[in-house]
Formats: sequence, structure tokens, C-alpha cells
Amino acid sequence: MELKKMKNTQTITKIFSTLILISLMTTFVVSTTFAAYNPNPNAGNTVINADYMSSTNTAASNAAQYGNLLNEDYEWDQWIGNTGARTCYVDGPAPDRPDVLWQTKDIPALGTVESGMVAFSGKLFLTSTVDGQWTLSAVHPHTGNILWQTAFPDGMSVTRAFGAAVIYKCDDDHLAVITNQGLAMFEVNNGNFLWNDATINPRAAYFRGVVDTDLKMMFGPMREVPGAPLRSEPYADILTGWDLSNPDVDMGDGNRMVWEYIMDEPGNPLLAAGDGKVFMGSYSSSMVYAIDASNGQKVWETARPDAAGYSAAYADGKLVVGCQSQWIICYDADSGEILWANGDGVKYRAFNVWNGIIAYGRTYWHDLGEGINGATKCLDLETGEELWRARTDMYIGYYQTVAADGKIYGRQSDNSVTTGREAIPTRFSCWDAFTGAEIWSVELDEACAIVAYGCLYMGTGTYWEPGAMSCLSTAFTPEPWSMWRGNVENPGVASSAGPTNLNAGPKWTFTTGGPILSSPAIDEGKLFINSGDRKVYCIDAYTGQDIWTFTTNEPKMTTFGSAPAVIDDKVIIGPDDGNMYCLDTDTGNQLWSINMGPYRAVKVAHGQHNIRSSPIIYNNRIYVGSCHDNTFYCVDLNGNVVWSYETGGPILGSAAIEDNYVYFATWGSTDSAFDDANNIYKFTADGHFVMKFPIRVNMAGVRQSGGFFGTYFSTAATKTPIVKGDRLYWGVDQAVMAVYDATNGDIIFLAEQPYVAGENSHGSCVVAGNRIFSQAGPTMACLSADLVPTVEDTQSSYLGGTNPWYGETIIVEYNDTAPSGDGKSNIWSAWGGWEIFSSVIFSGIGNDARVYCGSESYGMTCWNAEDGMPVGWYTTQGGLGSSPAIWDGKLYFGSQDNNVYCFEDHAERQLAISVSTDKNQVNIEDDESVTVTLQLTGAPNPEEQLTEA
Repeated sequence: MELKKMKNTQTITKIFSTLILISLMTTFVVSTTFAAYNPNPNAGNTVINADYMSSTNTAASNAAQYGNLLNEDYEWDQWIGNTGARTCYVDGPAPDRPDVLWQTKDIPALGTVESGMVAFSGKLFLTSTVDGQWTLSAVHPHTGNILWQTAFPDGMSVTRAFGAAVIYKCDDDHLAVITNQGLAMFEVNNGNFLWNDATINPRAAYFRGVVDTDLKMMFGPMREVPGAPLRSEPYADILTGWDLSNPDVDMGDGNRMVWEYIMDEPGNPLLAAGDGKVFMGSYSSSMVYAIDASNGQKVWETARPDAAGYSAAYADGKLVVGCQSQWIICYDADSGEILWANGDGVKYRAFNVWNGIIAYGRTYWHDLGEGINGATKCLDLETGEELWRARTDMYIGYYQTVAADGKIYGRQSDNSVTTGREAIPTRFSCWDAFTGAEIWSVELDEACAIVAYGCLYMGTGTYWEPGAMSCLSTAFTPEPWSMWRGNVENPGVASSAGPTNLNAGPKWTFTTGGPILSSPAIDEGKLFINSGDRKVYCIDAYTGQDIWTFTTNEPKMTTFGSAPAVIDDKVIIGPDDGNMYCLDTDTGNQLWSINMGPYRAVKVAHGQHNIRSSPIIYNNRIYVGSCHDNTFYCVDLNGNVVWSYETGGPILGSAAIEDNYVYFATWGSTDSAFDDANNIYKFTADGHFVMKFPIRVNMAGVRQSGGFFGTYFSTAATKTPIVKGDRLYWGVDQAVMAVYDATNGDIIFLAEQPYVAGENSHGSCVVAGNRIFSQAGPTMACLSADLVPTVEDTQSSYLGGTNPWYGETIIVEYNDTAPSGDGKSNIWSAWGGWEIFSSVIFSGIGNDARVYCGSESYGMTCWNAEDGMPVGWYTTQGGLGSSPAIWDGKLYFGSQDNNVYCFEDHAERQLAISVSTDKNQVNIEDDESVTVTLQLTGAPNPEEQLTEA
């Protein structure tokens, strides 16, 4: 019985085992065939911040209302003031943000560029020194592409006035430059040098002279030299009129003079010209007077309370004079009668200085008020009543202020202490011309700003040491952030200025069905991003509204970490599920797909995200690696494989492309079986193998903490390299930033970083100018890209011996306070958050440039690129493996809380409208009319009211 019972037990056990096996098999089949994903129930929801004035407004669409941007009405004809009238005003659009369109530093052939430029006949003209040779260049105003260059004749050089070259439009076909040898004339179409007149060399106080293009004459004072011919009054200033009506003809020296006027006293400044008159000021006799431009005879003179210097502005029969005075006075230009006088400067002990503007029925000036009372101010042109003032902290202010597109551009501060205040760092600001509200401001040392053809041009070296020029504009369709890191040429560098006030919260959020590790791509108002719910989302970049979704094919895929790439009407999706897809940008319909290996899950490291290779588009080809078949692919836009290369390990990072070479890395870890782990490959873009070299992932001997914990959580080659010239930059791994020679794979140096055990990053660094910005465990670090370590910085100098892995490799010691070039690794280092897996991006211009990066502490942080100070941050509800993107002034990123975020700086402006009528009563029945005048101004802010002296 007992044996039989045992036999029955065995039988029952077999039956149960069989049932369990069948059950498991059934479960496996069911889970494989009918696997269900439980998406976020709020997927598809959009939340919009109602505080925003408009969810769809864009600077480019506003600028489009102006039509052709190369319209002749949008020119800037003279280096100071735009025209002889010196209104400093131009028609046409002007930038709503400090977005960089192009910079001369990126065009080496332009050399060292002078401040002072003009724009007309569809060209921008500037002077520079190229290899020691003075040169005149014509470039395309919107690209900086050189149209022609002309070397000045031997011995000829540019004459500056307050650090700026003096250039004039003579007519549509001729350009004049004041040089050390006189007035030089050039042809506009080809740059041909025509002639030089040594006798035309005006030496006016502060301003050289003006050209009246209607009269085809130049006017300017000349300082008498004892013994010089043709002069009757020694040491006198002589106002001269020169004929420029036949600029093609070399008339010889001295034959263009039409008339001379002996000034009433030496030192008279030339103020402006217009409507057949030349207007002069006086330092000694406190007079303003007008000279007939046709014959040099005095028309009128009017006394004033004090001196009249620098410049004035003329428009519509009114001459407004205010420089070098506490008074701003408006004169009837025909008679010299004073129409109004504003003495508010007396109240603030203010001294009005450069330069006056007339625009929009108003006149704008800035003064040196005592203490903090200096201001850029706006007066009603008809009455002289002050409409608004914005604080401006200046020494004297030899900086041109300009008006365009309802905005005023000029210096807000110059780091001086002249009027008894603390020094305010140099800033350049844009104000609303009607309210005085500051629209944007950057810490930037500019010189001689002008506006033309929808762009703001200005020297951006130091004022007295010219050398670079920047073109800012928002008048064009925003440059696409078309792939991971934005672009191939300057990966991670945004031309659009991103927001800083992240603390105010997002403009909108959009909820997907799963956590987001992917990074956004944006083009033509559409945002594309992948989500952990295995879907690709297309979202309206302005409103956050869903446009379409696409679901990938692999149900087992749990990591969708690649970023889409956009070109024309196609969006390319990386092979995260084993397939690369091409979708229609408008509909989301699949156009083609390529299988890139059977799907397999690849674990990067404990506690770290499984990133994937993102498609990179270069010269109409797609470059992407696969972690499924260990192969790197080059594919054309029709889905044909152009070339491929099978490595011995998965490819998790994306391609870097520089100078027609393609770089990518294979991945491996201590517990992987791949025989081709942690190598950098270099190919030509056409698929010719160049070389491969190892990535140093074992950082033994470098100072760190954490022991086994640090090693256990460390990762390997999951990053994407950044290549600039002959240097390849590899993001921080276990305490060091590695810099390789891209031509042979040798390590140039390793820069030590602060390191917390277990803290790594698999994002990529960014190189902007001569700076490297990189994650370093829990920190963000800024290093010098030009760092050249010395022999004394070898590893053995402080590690107590030579690491056999590196030999005598130079390891630069960490120091987060070291200035560039002193042999230490960092310029600054700042806390970024626990574990930074996001990649850093760079945005902005001048000392207000900023860098952005997210962390696993759920936060996106914006740091000042100059000093590492955080200027804004926002905490989401999930980790941020997604790398940020900037497009059209907006910041976008995804979060593991399932949301896509959009941020944009916006100012809420309090406005006031005053209403006046020309009649107290009106009888409608008698068809009487009444004129109603509305005046838009900024509402007074009690906290910003200026104190009276």
C-alpha cells in the first residue's frame, strides 16, 4: 500500500508538473503575443500657462509682415546716425531676442573686424585687418558670406572715431571711407578702389562729418594748421562742403570743395544735416546755428542755456539738441525758434550725452543722472514732455543708441562709477520704444550698434579694442533643432537665446503614455520626441497640442532613448526596436523602414539609463549605430543603405561628424562578452575606414572615492564624442575629462574632475568658443578648450608614481577656481544634481551666455556660462535623462514623469493709456468732428521711481 501510494503521489506530481509547464508555456505564449502596455491615463493632455500673452506668436512671423528684408528702406547709410539727419532710426524689423544669426569670429577670412559699418545695396560693408593688411569687405547681411574683399592701397589705414571706422554711403554704387590719407572712394559692386582725396579729412569734435545723399555732398569741420594754404584764419575750425556728385571721377586733391564757412569759435561740433541745412553747435558761446548747405552762409543762430555738443537729431522740420547739457531743446529748423525746452535734467543733476533719436513721434536720449538716476528717456516730440525713463548707468556713454521696429537698443551700463554709484557690469539692452519696458538685456561689451535688413549688427569685442562683430536677428524662420544636439557643425550650441526664468514654470506641458529618455527635435513649429510607451509624438511646438502619434513594432522594447532627426518632410526614428523608421512630418505615416538586427535588450550599467544611438543627418545621409547587430549604418533619404560596418560590440552613442569624418564608439562593460568594447572608430563620410583607438575607461589611480560602489555603478562608452579640429572630447568618466588627438587617437590630456563614487554621466559635453562644458558626476564643469598642460602636470607628479595603464599621460589637476591657462583643469564647477545623464547645451551671447542640463534629481538647471552661477532651475516629477533643446527662444525637454516641457521667458508689462481730445464738447448732429489722441506708456512702478537730487 505504501509503495502504491507513493506511486500515486509521483503520478500526481507529474500531472501537476505537466500542468504547471503547460501553464508557463501558455503564459509565455500569451505574454509574447498579446503583451499589454498600461500607458499613462493622462496621455495626450496639454496644460498651457495662461499667463502667456500669446501661445503662437513668433518673431519671424512678425518680421514677415515687412516683406523683402533687403528693401532699400531698411538700409543703414552712415556709421553714426544712419543718415545725415542722425535720427538713428531705421524702418524694418529688429530682433525680439538676442539670437545670434552669425558672427565674424566664425569667418576667419574677415580677420580682425573694426566697429563701425554700413549696410546698403543689399550688402553689409565693414573694415578689418587681415594678416596685417587693412581690408574693406562686402558680405551678405544675413549670412556673413564674403561677396568681395579689397585691400587698401599701401600705407592707407582706417581712421577711427571713438573706436569705430568711419564709413559712408555715397550713393547706391559708391562707398566712402575716411582714412589716414583722406577720403577714399570704392565701387560697391566689386570693391574697386577709385580715388583718394587727401584734402577731405574732416576732424570734427567727436564726429567726423556727414553725407547728405540727396544733395550728394559731404560736410565736416577742418582744423586750420598754421602756414597751410587757402586758409585765412589760423587755428580756426572751418566747416566745409564737398561735392560727391561724380564719385566715379578722380578730380585730384582739393577740387571737390564747394564752400567754406569760418566758424564763430574753434571746436564747434557738427550736429546734423537735413532739408538743405547743416546744423552746428558750440562749446564756448552756447549757440546753435544753421548753415545753408548750398553756399555755406549762416541762416540763423539761437542762444541756449549751456553748450551744445556731440550730436543732434533732425526730422520733419525739428532739430532736437541735448548732448553735453542738462537741457533738451527742440528748435524750428527753418527759423531757429525754440519750440520747447525740457529741463528735467536739472532736477536729477543729469548731463545728456550721446546720442539723440527721433522716431515714432518721440525723441530718445540718455543722461548721466546723479547716483542711480541716469536714464534712457523718451520725450514727446511735439511737447517735450517726458513719457518714460529707464535706468541707465553710464560714464559718458560714447555708445550709439538706435531705434527700429518699436524698440530702442543701447547700452544700459558700462561698469563705471562716475556718478557716485557702485559699478554695474556692462550690459546692452532692448527697450520697448513706447513704454520703456526692458524686453531683453545681455551682459555684453558692444560698440557702434546699427540696425539694417532685419538685423542688429554690433562690435562685440571691447570698445577700444575692436576685433569681432555679431549679427543678431529674429527676422527669419527659426533655425531648426533638427536632431540630437541640434546640428552637426556646432553640436549642442543653439543660435537662439534660451530662457533663464525657469523658476516661473513651463509655458506648456504635454503628457505622453510613458517615461521619456528621448530628446526633442524641432522644425517648422513641430516638435518630435520618442516616449517609453513605444510611440513617436509630433506636438505643436508653440501650443503643446498633439498633432499625430506613431507606434513602433517591437512590443518588448522598454527603452526608447534615441532622439528623432528631421530633414525636409521626413522625420527619422532610430533603431531602438531593431528598425529605423522614416515618417512623414505632416501625417506620421511610415514612408520606409530598415531592419537593423533582431531586437535585444542591452543593459548599460546598474542604475543608469539605456541610451540608444540617435540618427545624425549630414549631407543628406543618415548615420546611426545599432545595439542589436553591432553595426554602424549610412543610409540615404530613400532608405537605401549606402555603407555599413559591423563592429564587435553594440553602438549606443551617436555619431560625431567633423570635416567629412565620422566618429562613433562601441560599448562594453566589465560583465559583457563583447570583444570590441570601448573603442572609437573613425571613417570618412563615404565609408572608408581610417582607424580605431581605445577609450580609457579604467581610471585607476585618479583621485576618487567610493571603492567598489564607484566601480560597480560605472559605465563605459555610452557617450557621443565631440570633435573640433584635431581634438576629440570625451565626456567625464570616473573623475576625468579625456581629450584625444583626433588624427591618431593619442591622449592629449586627462582633466581631473570632482567625483562622487557611483556618480557618472553618459551625456556628451559641448564645445563653445574656447570653452568646454561637461557633466562631471553630480557637477557641471567648465574647462578651457585651449588648455595646453605642461610637462610638470604629468600623472606621476602627484599620484605617487606612474600608472602603467597611462604611462606618462598628462593628467591635469582639478581646481574649480582656476582661470583659463594656469595649468588647472576647471574654470568653474557647479552642483548639477544627483547623477547627470542628460547632455549639456549652450545658448546666448556675451557674458550672459548660458548652459542647460538635466539630472536624476528631477531638475533642469540653467547656469551662467561665464561664472557657473545658476540663474534658473525647475524641478519636474521625474528624472531627466532627456537632453534639452532650444528653438525659437524656447527650451524643450522630456522627463520620466511622462511629460514634455516647454519654457519661454516672457515679461508681463503693465501699460497705461492716456486719452486727450481737441474739444471739450462736440455736436454730432452738426457733423462736428473731434480728434482723440491715445498715448501708450508704461505704468509707473513705485519701486522703480527715481529719487530727486
